[in-house]
Amino acid sequence: MKEHGVIAIIKKHVLTAIGYMIPLVVAAGLCMALGQFIDGDVRNSTSGIGWYLYKAGGFGMSAVVPVITAGVAYSIADRPGIAPGLILGFICTEIKAGFIGGIVAGFLVGYLVLAVKKYVKLPSAMQGLMPVMVIPVLVTAVASVLMFTVVGQPFAWLQGNADSSNQWSSEWF
Repeated sequence: MKEHGVIAIIKKHVLTAIGYMIPLVVAAGLCMALGQFIDGDVRNSTSGIGWYLYKAGGFGMSAVVPVITAGVAYSIADRPGIAPGLILGFICTEIKAGFIGGIVAGFLVGYLVLAVKKYVKLPSAMQGLMPVMVIPVLVTAVASVLMFTVVGQPFAWLQGNADSSNQWSSEWF
């Protein structure tokens, strides 16, 4: 059965973002595994090749939400969506909005970029600034305020409640 409409559009953008995220997860996960293999007590170490690899993998894993957010934004709006997408992804990590919050932030960024492209007009001499300065700065400013105050809060709340219900269930079962 062929998908139509909004579902197909959402799926297309999310799958594009996942395509960018998979190499990150593979590289980071394998670095962590290799670090654990080299140094079996890597979590209690503070130096050595195993610790360096494990730490590098951890940094990679911490970039998963920013990469998925930037991937969705890029899929929708092309290159001007990457920088605001990464920044919004880090905001999602900071406010604990999780993976789903990051995907929603990617859609917010992508469609804000399209709106700015359509409605913000600069003199022809300044058009070159649109994709590298005007769009990323304007979209980052608007989307970050929205994410901190309105859009991200329900996802942070859901993530917090999911974490506390998981903790509750692990105590009882």
